[in-house]
Amino acid sequence: MDGSSDGGAVGGDSGVGAMDAAPAPDAGHDPRLPLGRPHFVVALGSFSTSARRNGVRLGTYAFEPGGAVTARMYLWSQTAPAARVGTGTTPAGDCVGGSADVQRCEVLTVDGFAGAPADVRVGTFEMDTIGGTPVVILRWGDTTPPYWESWDLEESADGLHVEGALRGSREATHGFMAGSHAPLDTRRAMSSVQAHPGPLAFDTVQWVRDEITTTSALPWRNSIYDRCEGSGATTYVMTYFQPSSPRSCRAGCVAPYDGDTSIQYYIQQMSSFDRRDTFWHWCTCLAQGAECYPPDGNSHVKPMLQILDDRGQWRGWVGVEASFYARRHA
Repeated sequence: MDGSSDGGAVGGDSGVGAMDAAPAPDAGHDPRLPLGRPHFVVALGSFSTSARRNGVRLGTYAFEPGGAVTARMYLWSQTAPAARVGTGTTPAGDCVGGSADVQRCEVLTVDGFAGAPADVRVGTFEMDTIGGTPVVILRWGDTTPPYWESWDLEESADGLHVEGALRGSREATHGFMAGSHAPLDTRRAMSSVQAHPGPLAFDTVQWVRDEITTTSALPWRNSIYDRCEGSGATTYVMTYFQPSSPRSCRAGCVAPYDGDTSIQYYIQQMSSFDRRDTFWHWCTCLAQGAECYPPDGNSHVKPMLQILDDRGQWRGWVGVEASFYARRHA
């Protein structure tokens, strides 16, 4: 799921290598699996308006016909905010929009996302139908009491992948997931993302300054993103320069740049052997004639995992925002 907020968020686009992944073979739908699919990308959030212990999870679930499920998850928490870290890619000069005073800044992501998932666990699952809706129930036996989740499932309109929304959980409050036959160690190249026909619709749940908000069916237009070459990139970066708007970047900038409320957006591939991409954006005014990353953060880091359908085609992302500000939300 991808989200956009000043804090934590989860969301999902439905519908961001090296070479394009080959289409997944038609393995058929095993009725013992969640709507017949074994491989899911998952985003979870634990949000509260009354406690400063919010957190997000992002990763994969691999289901087996015998009833076992393996989770491989990245974790980020408000109680121990992770640093923003460089990806090794600095966009070329013509990728940066706005004034000539704007710094060329290395693309950032959240600490931990460049490596292997921090949390790997094995549990069990069972299928059910509640009120006519297919539901998958997961139980993880390595906690006391056992951690559990239940997910409402729905086949995509074209029947080529499955979408899930969190129904209930012992810990998480919100969640999205998407599954198919496509192996979890495959991905689509950024060229496929940029070439995807038509806009996508995405849903988000956001925790922002002690408030939780939800959005649904918002348009995301990949066509507005341009190709951007960059030093150190394993593939090119997708970038978008959002012109100044009265709704954006309303605080934190000082004269003479306080009138510039434009935003720089970047999407970069994080791996050539799995689904990881990262989304990064920041207010242009904070990097004009100054350092790229002031102490109060400046930028929003949003790790994401690609959604692939049964043919291996790109359909969007699930993702989270991990921009927990320690100074503001201690």
